[in-house]
Amino acid sequence: MRKMSSKQIKQRLEYLRGELRAERISYEEIAELMGLVPYIEPGDLELLEAAGVPEEEAMKHRQTPKGKKAKKKAKTFVQVEYDTDYTGGDYDGVGQFVLVPTGVKSIEQAFERMTGLNRKHIVHYCPDEMYDKDGELVS
Repeated sequence: MRKMSSKQIKQRLEYLRGELRAERISYEEIAELMGLVPYIEPGDLELLEAAGVPEEEAMKHRQTPKGKKAKKKAKTFVQVEYDTDYTGGDYDGVGQFVLVPTGVKSIEQAFERMTGLNRKHIVHYCPDEMYDKDGELVS
């Protein structure tokens, strides 16, 4: 994803909100929205929930006292390897990769929402290896 200014990010979030409300948001756009979670305003339940942020976490953002900024946690992701031809068993190929945000109820469920693929196509992921939004290993 190319670098965007804060103004461009805001405009993109509003575009995605419109697509969401019109019920025509694509899986690719949901994946993009998930990558933009760090830029979504605290308390914007509509976008946070659509991005896969658990409801209770989204509600915590909403309850931030006025005048105080919510502490922004560094958003981390898990790298998931998948292959549309894979449905289980041994695998010796190299699949495609997608970053799935941590803090969701299920990595597999988030994978399905982001890609539109069934979780059976997941080859591998390591929940202990965390990545930042740019795909850089952070732990």
